[in-house]
Amino acid sequence: MLSDGNQQRSPDYGAKHHVRRSSVWCKVCALSASNPAEGAAGGTEFALQKRKQIMKRRSEKTLVERPWHGLESRPRLAVAAGTSSPVLLERRAVTGNLLRLKLSRPASFDYRPGQHVKMGVPGVLRDYSLVSAPHQDHLEFFVELFPGGQLSERLRSLATGATMALGRAKGSLQLDPDHTTALMVATVTGIAPYLSMLRHHLHAPTARSNDERRFIILHGASFADELGYLAELSALAQQHPASIVYLPTVSRPESPRNRGWSGERGRVEGLLDPIVARSRLSPQTTSVFACGNPGMVRNVAAAFRKRGFTTYVEPFD
Repeated sequence: MLSDGNQQRSPDYGAKHHVRRSSVWCKVCALSASNPAEGAAGGTEFALQKRKQIMKRRSEKTLVERPWHGLESRPRLAVAAGTSSPVLLERRAVTGNLLRLKLSRPASFDYRPGQHVKMGVPGVLRDYSLVSAPHQDHLEFFVELFPGGQLSERLRSLATGATMALGRAKGSLQLDPDHTTALMVATVTGIAPYLSMLRHHLHAPTARSNDERRFIILHGASFADELGYLAELSALAQQHPASIVYLPTVSRPESPRNRGWSGERGRVEGLLDPIVARSRLSPQTTSVFACGNPGMVRNVAAAFRKRGFTTYVEPFD
């Protein structure tokens, strides 16, 4: 989950909005005033007819932006005329504080793999990276809940069929066309944009031809049950051994929650040097991605930039 931040608006934002809205009435007044005969005979009826025409033209716009006002800063939502709001299709608890959500996809909603979006319930939204790929007919999210969080507590008890809210997709995280290898480092929910890019790549025609692109995905968590897409990623690595490497690791192997874990142990950063050496990664062929815990993201970005690698980062606060 990305940090919401506080959107800053100029002091005259509200005034500008009201001026735009008032301009509709000004047009009506001007039309009435420019037709004195009409005004004398039936100016009120004439003005009402013109007002209806103007409002009709406004209502026929494909997209309508509705500004939010109030103490809490909120995004402008794009509402597509003639389409319904997204609804919650599936809610799966991964752990007590991790959810996998599937939402219906509005017909007008477009995005690129790796992007993030404001998502939540009407009036309360936060930034989340999309897990789903653009070719899929639903929207998927991997969400961490925070005790006492305004949206977290709503999502914790949300039932399927509930009305959701969605902003526009944003972000420039994407595969580098100049590099054949993507080294992707994530902690817990930071895996989301990588799954979106991977699913999209495997669905594209190039993935079934002679594409030489490789994905090396290192996924860290404190506990094995926080690796919310372990089964899917492990299966993909088995199906595509030449192009996909998936290495999950747990940082608290001694915990009872990790009993039976036979995979890598330690923080995800500890896997980097061995994998770089073993896979012979170089700045000429490899781009590095880091998503998730801000401390991990800073450490990975700093280390690889010093070595000359192109890095793409997205800290999840």
